[in-house]
Amino acid sequence: SPHGHLHSSAIQIAKAATKQFIRDIKDRVTIRQFKALLGIGPSFGVAIDSTASMDEEIAGVRAQIAQMVNSRLNTDEEPILYYLSVFNDNTTGPLTATTDYNIFLSALNSFGRTGNSECPEAAMKGVLQAVKIMDGGSNLYVFTDATANDGYMAAQAEIIAKKNDIKVTHLLSGSCSPIDPKYVRLSQSTGGQVIVIPSSNVSDAARIIGLSAKSNSVDILSIASSLSQNGSQAFSIPVDTTMRTLLVSVSGITNTTGASITSVTVRKPNGEIVQNGLSGASVTTLSNGGFFSIDAPPVGEWTVIVGGTGEFELKAYSNSTIAFSELQFVKQRGIPGHQGYGDINTL
Repeated sequence: SPHGHLHSSAIQIAKAATKQFIRDIKDRVTIRQFKALLGIGPSFGVAIDSTASMDEEIAGVRAQIAQMVNSRLNTDEEPILYYLSVFNDNTTGPLTATTDYNIFLSALNSFGRTGNSECPEAAMKGVLQAVKIMDGGSNLYVFTDATANDGYMAAQAEIIAKKNDIKVTHLLSGSCSPIDPKYVRLSQSTGGQVIVIPSSNVSDAARIIGLSAKSNSVDILSIASSLSQNGSQAFSIPVDTTMRTLLVSVSGITNTTGASITSVTVRKPNGEIVQNGLSGASVTTLSNGGFFSIDAPPVGEWTVIVGGTGEFELKAYSNSTIAFSELQFVKQRGIPGHQGYGDINTL
């Protein structure tokens, strides 16, 4: 091209003009409007068992999720989409998908008790109807106190959730043999987790959602392991300068008498134990595990020590500006002045 010497300057001018155009729009609209325009921001989904045995859990979930939603309005963490899937003994519904937080909270607070207190529930139907409509990269949190009576649908739910990059986390309570192996498989295969809680601690579980359901979430470590009688295991977590918050979650998933996680210890690189009262730290102790949130974590190798008996899951993740999601080998090609990088497999 006779104007080839101007290409670089034209590129820089176009970049600057585009940035200024976006800044001008941002200055004239609300954060919510700007995020909706660009389609950016987290999505948030809840699937909840509406049977009579869940009364205590439902009250706690409603209160904590309302608090979380309201605290994020007009911030970078405000979801752009909300989903609510309700299920009971045999049926599902209503299903809510909305960009309006008021509609979401109204649906969350208004669904009535359905079914009875018997086990099991149509949990997989509830999950499936949600993941079919959810945006990619979303989180779905499932609350129930019972096993699934529709386990045959678990494989379909798993396939769709993985295809759409939806993490499914189960928060299980009650005495209806809540640790269904299909819940464990679905959560582990999608990058979520099973968290077992007594009904009296469901507000803590909802609080965990508030800490974990944030944008720019990056998985650091995901472990499924088991402990012998009163055993312990230690794990290392690398932390770098891009991590704004470090989140560590440990939950026992063995549904047998005498099996439980009795201790979880998180140590900073200097050996200091993370506990409530430490600057930037929040610790939620559950009956079968624990959850830790640390703001501005010091760079270095952190340590998590898990003690107890039976199987458990450990997840460590962070809110970071960098996420490594894909690797491709490329090769430079093209004529001088028009060079670029292409996938080696397509050359």
